[in-house]
Amino acid sequence: MAAYFAFREKVASDRVAIFAYVESLRGTKGLTGGDPLISVMGPHVRTHARHFAQRAWYTICTKPGDGGHEFCPHDDVFR
Repeated sequence: MAAYFAFREKVASDRVAIFAYVESLRGTKGLTGGDPLISVMGPHVRTHARHFAQRAWYTICTKPGDGGHEFCPHDDVFR
């Protein structure tokens, strides 16, 4: 759905990409030490009414930090 709206009009670049995130390949997921982790949230999160109507899902990437968790780029998980 999001890809349709993002690319329905001509984009400024000849190169675009759409990524799909598979949360767990083997039916389990784990976290070691201070490694970053991608978490899936949705579809019922507090957000704009349009996102709620579209039943949007979100991913966030966090890692343990001082006194809690801190946000980090999703790419950190795959490095």
